[in-house]
Amino acid sequence: MQSTVDDVSVVVSVAESIKNDELQHFPEAASVGDYIRQGDVYVTLLEKVPGKCKAVKNPSNQLAPGNTQGSRHCIKSLRDVKVFAVANPTVYDGPVIESTHEVTIEHPEHGDWVLPPGCYSISYQRTEDSEGRQRRVQD
Repeated sequence: MQSTVDDVSVVVSVAESIKNDELQHFPEAASVGDYIRQGDVYVTLLEKVPGKCKAVKNPSNQLAPGNTQGSRHCIKSLRDVKVFAVANPTVYDGPVIESTHEVTIEHPEHGDWVLPPGCYSISYQRTEDSEGRQRRVQD
């Protein structure tokens, strides 16, 4: 039987070997509803743009509001990418993006993700305080 110290050192060793800044790819075989997480941002594969979404003219490439380094979840290039605003969004709802080619979402701390052609919703992580109030998590 191994000691707890040995177990902890193995877990720490494995955790330290994980590189957050390596380029990652959303699986080509993903199904509608599958998602990836980049820090406090979730990217979920949709079948199509929801009916009540409206196209955004001159969209920003930044997917999360804010001006801190943690909010820098950015589409590398908006070429051939359509950005839509969700009707009646909550603080947890970001834009919907659609593209006919691969899209890279960059982030300086969480690594970059490559999305295959498709439609994706952006949403933000939430947390709950000790009194049961929810709020948006921000990097």
